[in-house]
Amino acid sequence: MKNINIDNSSSPQHLPAAHTTTGNQQTSSFAQPDDRFSVTLCGVGVDAETRCTHWAGPSDVIALRFGCCEVFSPCYSCHLAVVAHAQTAQVSRSVSSTSATATTTATSSKSRCHTESAVSGHQSIREQTVQSQIDPWPAERFDDPAVLCGVCRTTLSARAYLNTAAMCPACGAAFNPGCRQHHGLYFGTDTECVGDNVHKSNTDCR
Repeated sequence: MKNINIDNSSSPQHLPAAHTTTGNQQTSSFAQPDDRFSVTLCGVGVDAETRCTHWAGPSDVIALRFGCCEVFSPCYSCHLAVVAHAQTAQVSRSVSSTSATATTTATSSKSRCHTESAVSGHQSIREQTVQSQIDPWPAERFDDPAVLCGVCRTTLSARAYLNTAAMCPACGAAFNPGCRQHHGLYFGTDTECVGDNVHKSNTDCR
């Protein structure tokens, strides 16, 4: 049986939030994240289960943690819209759940955000543009919490999420299966350690 590395604990430090609210949907910024969640989460038009303005289907119920600042967002479009990367150093230190060694390893090659990423030839211009502005969750930290289930609020390690059958292993909520085709924008490129569930990027999905 695979170790799914589920983490139900709350982040020890969480910044106060203020939002633009429309009904159940809230827009929160980097400096003032969404206070409905135990992790630092920002997005555009986010509902209580992490659906957003860009992805609002029944199974769009995850938020992903970005390597450039360790903030969770429902999708990269949300992240680009509301996360002020120039200010990420302070929050990155406050929400990091890893040891100093892991943090040093992760940041040694990612010294600043909006760094031009090395991209492979098969990627689209759109993907290259996005990857020049955000960093995916690093492969060397695949056992750290990196995905939030918006239904039960369980945090999953990147490895656990990538090895799921498009559903939360904690509560059984369905995840959008199309998201796995776009993992290149969210997770590091060392995919051998997560089996066959990582597919080539596709701009038609999240």
